[in-house]
Amino acid sequence: MNNAHCSKCHRRLTDPFSIAIGMGPECRGRLKKKGWKFPKPSYRVNNGRVVLVEMTGKVVPPAPIGDLTKRNRKRKAQDEDAKN
Repeated sequence: MNNAHCSKCHRRLTDPFSIAIGMGPECRGRLKKKGWKFPKPSYRVNNGRVVLVEMTGKVVPPAPIGDLTKRNRKRKAQDEDAKN
């Protein structure tokens, strides 16, 4: 058996997609609510068993908040142009 554990709560993982991501469905759900995006799994039935075939996409964290947002960078650049 594998010894894969969730990177957030350290519970044992059994689903192939969760093992590939390194995080269980409950922890992924909490992060999705905060703006994280996760790959989409593709499954296939092989001899009566469901098999993970591939994942489309990648793990994408949410956009930064505060000084680094695109809107604030644009505003900061306009302010600097106005000063010059």
